[in-house]
Amino acid sequence: MTILSDATTGPEDKTAPDDLHFESVLEAPPAKVWRALTIPDYVAAWLTPTENGTDAARSSRRDLKEPELVDCRLLAAEAPQMLRYAWSEKMQERVLDSVVTFELAPHGEGSTLLRITQGSFVLRPVAANLNQPPLLLAA
Repeated sequence: MTILSDATTGPEDKTAPDDLHFESVLEAPPAKVWRALTIPDYVAAWLTPTENGTDAARSSRRDLKEPELVDCRLLAAEAPQMLRYAWSEKMQERVLDSVVTFELAPHGEGSTLLRITQGSFVLRPVAANLNQPPLLLAA
């Protein structure tokens, strides 16, 4: 897929003012973009699944030495035009919860308008033990 153009949304949006919006016109039909967003092998190109087989994924961060943990849970899907995820991202001693929506629409001959919206942000502290069993060290 080739990105033909990038754009940001304007004041006509009917979403919360804190929502983030990203739009790109991709040189691929909506069905191909849908596959890239829903087939695990293709999604792994930008989110690598964790070892435990859950829906959690790890993505690299340039400014941190360890990968961050992103937990994605599917909320809604309307093939081939919309995917919505509950998205939790661990950031040092806090977790940022949000909702991420991918919307696809035909755009000209064989192209797709991809709109990604992230909103409903909630920042919460991480439990002191990270909700994991204690680590025991051998003597």
